[in-house]
Amino acid sequence: MEPLLKEAALLNKKAAFRKEKGLFVAEGLNLCEEAPPERIRALFYTDAFAAEHPAFFRERAGMRAAGVPFLRVPENDFLRASDTRTPQGVMALVSCFRYDADQLLCRENGLFLILETLQDPGNLGTILRSAEAAGVTAVFIGAGSADIYNPKTVRATMGALFRVPFIENVCVPDVVRMLGARGIKTCAAALQGSVPYDSVDYTGPSAFLIGNESAGLTEESIALSDQAVRIPMQGKVESLNAGVAAALLVFEAERQRRAERAPGN
Repeated sequence: MEPLLKEAALLNKKAAFRKEKGLFVAEGLNLCEEAPPERIRALFYTDAFAAEHPAFFRERAGMRAAGVPFLRVPENDFLRASDTRTPQGVMALVSCFRYDADQLLCRENGLFLILETLQDPGNLGTILRSAEAAGVTAVFIGAGSADIYNPKTVRATMGALFRVPFIENVCVPDVVRMLGARGIKTCAAALQGSVPYDSVDYTGPSAFLIGNESAGLTEESIALSDQAVRIPMQGKVESLNAGVAAALLVFEAERQRRAERAPGN
């Protein structure tokens, strides 16, 4: 197997290797099209993919001319390196992102998500996708959460990974204190001491805390927050999926802000 493709296979499997190399794998046509060209370090493809998508290569002629390796690999080798059962025949090595928290917090009327030990890669990816759709400024990912560069997370973001800023491995209580010191309202998704989520004003700088899929938020994080909010539910359901809860909260904030921007307000 081609040495760079072996590296891609290891990056798909090992979080420590991704951290060491500062690289992750974006696999599939959609992700390879959406990955910022300046961050792509190598691209792998099969004969079948090349035959089916000639425009993909024409549109990236500049990358090739700039020296980015475009490597044609045998189908069997590609399958061994892939993290999917039915690969599309294209993957890229992409450099990891680095964001400055101070710069993100200085953005006007920011809307933030803080995730505490969210452990399901699919949930994390879905939340990033919802965050982009609702206009979230940035996502803070607590220590002990799923790896943002896990292949399942990357696929679940549907490209939002390339557009939504995020800070990894944060201490959630420290982030809550930092946001509070900057006048950003922090709202914890919790049952205890909470009010209905749609009874709170999110038109100013705001942040939502989402907890672990089974245990929820820690008592410390809830206590540090300005307000605990709950999503009223019927039936015997005790809680919603973390991704669903996060989407409801950020879209309520987006709805309020959109209403405030409407003509006549």
